[in-house]
Amino acid sequence: MTNSLTPKAALKEALPTIFGYIGISAAFGIIGQSSGLSVYIILLISIIVYAGAAQFVVVTMLLTHSPILSIILSVFLYFVCIFSKFTFDFNECHPCTLL
Repeated sequence: MTNSLTPKAALKEALPTIFGYIGISAAFGIIGQSSGLSVYIILLISIIVYAGAAQFVVVTMLLTHSPILSIILSVFLYFVCIFSKFTFDFNECHPCTLL
C-alpha cells in the first residue's frame, strides 16, 4: 500500500469542507444583498476577509457607518484572538478574555 493520495480520494476528503464553505458564502451573500450592499462590495469583502464571522461583522459595521479604521482594527483583533488561542496558555492573561 502506498501513502499517495489520489485525486478522487482527495475530493472525497475535501467535500465536507467545500459544502461548509458553500453554506457560509451563501448566507453571507444573502445577508449582504438584503443589507443593500452591491454584489461587487460583497465579492470584495469575501476576497479580502478570510473569516466567516468577521465578514458578518464587517457588513454590520458598514451599515452602522463605522469608521473604516475601526472596521480594520476589529477584523485584525478577531484574527489576533483566533491565532493567539493556539499559542498562549489560557491560565495566563489573554487579550481575548477582555472581550
